Amino acid sequence: KPPCHFIDEATVDQDSAFENLGLARISWNLGARSLLNTALLPLNDRLLITADAGRPWEFDPETLSLLSPVGYLDEWKNGLSDILDDFMHWPFPLLMTTAHPVMERETGKMFSVNWGMKLLGMGGFIDIIEWDGQGELIHHRLKHGWLNATIEQSVHQVAVTSDHVIIMDTAFVNEMQDVLGGDGMRPQSPESILWVVNKADLTAEGGDVSATRVVIPRESAHFLADYDTSSGVITLHLGHQCASDSSEVLQAGNVNATTGMPVSNNLLGMLSAPTDIGVLGKYTIAGDTGEILSAQILPDERFWGGPALYTLNGNHTPDEIEDIWWLSFGFSNELCLQRIENAYEDHPHRFLNLEDLPEENQPSCLVRVDAKAFEIKDHYKFPQGRWASTPTYVAKTNPASPIDGYIICNVISDDESDPNSSGDEIWIFAANDLQSGPITRLGHPDLNMPLTLHSCYLKQIGQPSNYHVDVRQDMQDRVTRLNEALQNMFEETVYPNF
Repeated sequence: KPPCHFIDEATVDQDSAFENLGLARISWNLGARSLLNTALLPLNDRLLITADAGRPWEFDPETLSLLSPVGYLDEWKNGLSDILDDFMHWPFPLLMTTAHPVMERETGKMFSVNWGMKLLGMGGFIDIIEWDGQGELIHHRLKHGWLNATIEQSVHQVAVTSDHVIIMDTAFVNEMQDVLGGDGMRPQSPESILWVVNKADLTAEGGDVSATRVVIPRESAHFLADYDTSSGVITLHLGHQCASDSSEVLQAGNVNATTGMPVSNNLLGMLSAPTDIGVLGKYTIAGDTGEILSAQILPDERFWGGPALYTLNGNHTPDEIEDIWWLSFGFSNELCLQRIENAYEDHPHRFLNLEDLPEENQPSCLVRVDAKAFEIKDHYKFPQGRWASTPTYVAKTNPASPIDGYIICNVISDDESDPNSSGDEIWIFAANDLQSGPITRLGHPDLNMPLTLHSCYLKQIGQPSNYHVDVRQDMQDRVTRLNEALQNMFEETVYPNF
């Protein structure tokens, strides 16, 4: 519950109320909501909560209360044009960041990104954000030649290696027409665009830095990189969610592609079904030139609706990744949208034609991939009617091997046949034996699980730091430009909570 949460609640049914516009929530007088709900970043003993649009916040891992945003508002650049920012001067500016900042394991520094949208084909920028956990944010502006490097879609994830920072233009389109009241949709790019920066070029003062552009066929939302790039070669692991669109959900009036009828009202808000099989990719690229040195792809029916989310042993990538557990959401005919199939019918890297999509629903599936051999070694298909998410590796105290641990998944269903379970449960698997199914299922009649995406496991709860951004000092200059009623609202509903 950051400051905008309290103002959102306080302005319901008022002129300054927030409204849902596409995937954003906007008040034209106050700005954009920051929805701190996407991922977690362990920063040594500290814990940050993140979103794709908004500053990360440090929170108390014991009480879960928010402690401080990372950086003052003036340390971030608006995701919209500076001219619009000067004109509107929202107390809650739209800050385009990433839900997956990373910690440099050798230095403990955080690397994130702050980027700006191109409007009418103009503007746009990408800044690497470097933060030591206590001081001011350092901005490194990415340049491609003499022009700014730019983002066409979004930045859901970044990666760090021993020698590089890598930013991926993610297959998750931010569509300004939704924010501005339009109803169109733009298909996602069928390629993954990555920007690679040498860490040695990042100066203590910040400033311009050269970035190498890498193009990999097929779109992706999540990726990992082996940490050790001392040889000059970067090894990437990508989950290609081909010809699907996780930025598009079922809306009133949408037509089901299978039945030709309007979609059911009780499915509104659900993710639309994919229109092709998922693919796992492994690539090596030259760190200095961006040349793709090798490419391996693995299409598989167990990747329907994925590969979507991953987990591995530890919260930071090792020198060489050996095993990755990938979860895919599956395929449901109820979620097939005609507008999605129309948009992706001519996808250039299609494996299956639209007429060959499965007639039967395909369940969520959890697989273990041997990343070195690039093979699926183990898998578990969830029962029909259950939707799995949020895979999390939990280490044993004395493991017999690097895969001798547990995988925890959140599982949602409407199955109320067991009086001890609401149907929403937490399932625990042996990480080295998925095929045997869950060894434990945790349930409770009152458990009502929301949609969850990412999580993390900590061996022990750390302690909050003394880093602190004063919320009143941070916002007051912007708040004083509001009318008296709104200023009083900040005094009464925001500042007492921080």
